[in-house]
Amino acid sequence: MKNVNFIQTLIIGSYIKMFNLNEYFRNNRLPHGLVKRIECADGFSISVQGHGGAYCLPRIDDEWGDMEYSHVECGFPSAEPEFIMDYVEDDNHPTDTVYGYVPVDLVEALIDLHNNKRLVVLDQ
Repeated sequence: MKNVNFIQTLIIGSYIKMFNLNEYFRNNRLPHGLVKRIECADGFSISVQGHGGAYCLPRIDDEWGDMEYSHVECGFPSAEPEFIMDYVEDDNHPTDTVYGYVPVDLVEALIDLHNNKRLVVLDQ
């Protein structure tokens, strides 16, 4: 029931975002261009990527660390991820597949949900 309320508030715009994915990319890009796996407070983890070989927008490499992605590629979550199942490549194996062109706002909401100590939702 908590997730339903969270989704409703996200849709109507009363969700206060805490996690900034583009900032995470700037601070956690590895030397070979990939981004470190995101590990959440509740144990949930997921790979989120933005580069020329990923299903993301814009689909270019971010050599200078100043790219603002609008859509990213997610993959191999530790559990079935709320909010992004519409983007799953193989819905029979949601923890062993990728999710292409996922809007950054949905990924940020997913991370905030699993970092529930930082989650702030305003009831209507």
